[in-house]
Amino acid sequence: MMKKNLALSLQLKQVSYAYEGKPILHNIDWTLQGGEITVLLGPNGAGKTTLLHLLAGMKPAQQGSILLNQQVVHWQDQQYKKRIGYMMEFPFQYPFLTVIEIMRLIGQLRDVPTGQLEESIQYWLKHFLLESYSNYPIGALSQGTARRVALASQLLHEPDILLLDEPTNGLDPDQVIIVRDTLQQYCSRGALILLSTHIMGLAEKLSHQAAILRNGRIVYAGESDGDLESLYVASK
Repeated sequence: MMKKNLALSLQLKQVSYAYEGKPILHNIDWTLQGGEITVLLGPNGAGKTTLLHLLAGMKPAQQGSILLNQQVVHWQDQQYKKRIGYMMEFPFQYPFLTVIEIMRLIGQLRDVPTGQLEESIQYWLKHFLLESYSNYPIGALSQGTARRVALASQLLHEPDILLLDEPTNGLDPDQVIIVRDTLQQYCSRGALILLSTHIMGLAEKLSHQAAILRNGRIVYAGESDGDLESLYVASK
């Protein structure tokens, strides 16, 4: 049984954002809850990545507020950011660092204690079937393998808020299953997971809640009823 973490909520109140005068997000009102996987759907250019950037504290909302557990958070609040794991659609990687070197670097930047970090690295390398790649330079990896490294790296500090932008791009079916099962298990610990994806089948299998973003506006937010495709088509 999934454990909804009622003590963990992330809320957007009247959040808007524009880039060079062009509106990207319009008056977003939306609440996400711990213990749930929420899937964010929408066409290219709808504003999904911008929304994830705002939630991750990479840029400020120009209007409105983001609240964690009913408290307004500033986009540069480092205590807030310590609770976030954010895997971007195109994560930046140092191509000449090895897998284990990049994971150590990210863990150190996240202030994971050394002993705990080494244990966590080995755990996630094994979990994502990456042990044989630990000494490979990032630049030598396939897209799918590099994405598994990126996801593993964002779990090292055990964030309770996980933001994922197209996390299964480039993964083969076996790898997708590993990622899917990992997210379900991680969520069962009470984590809040927001997942942006274009893969409808993955969204239907994973989501407890769904939101559809079109032209910078959330046109649907609610429980996932198992037929997201019909819901998505109806939202046009």
